[in-house]
Amino acid sequence: MNNNNQKMSALPSQNEPAKYFTYFEVNNDALDNKTRYSLCKGDILKCIPAEVKNITPKKYFVLEINGGTCVSKWTRAKGAFMSNPLNPEYPAYKVNASEILQCYKVISTQRDIAPGIAR
Repeated sequence: MNNNNQKMSALPSQNEPAKYFTYFEVNNDALDNKTRYSLCKGDILKCIPAEVKNITPKKYFVLEINGGTCVSKWTRAKGAFMSNPLNPEYPAYKVNASEILQCYKVISTQRDIAPGIAR
């Protein structure tokens, strides 16, 4: 199961460190449990490249794998990572470490406060 988030890249602003950011748009509600810690459909995730070995379950990470992208607070499980969906309607799923093409750490989110209105 993949979230298939949209990927965008941008140069940093003058106030940001000299590195590239990658942005993803959340396109489902698997990480939405109606709390302030949720990632909601339409949220924009600002990410920096990260190493797979640095994945921790306390932070959100985006994984690019064959077939799409997935975002979660990942838990390690013997050569793989298990997703931790916040919405009980979505089951957890496993991503093998060998399937990961790129890893990004989510450093900030922007909430779509007016869903349904064209940007």
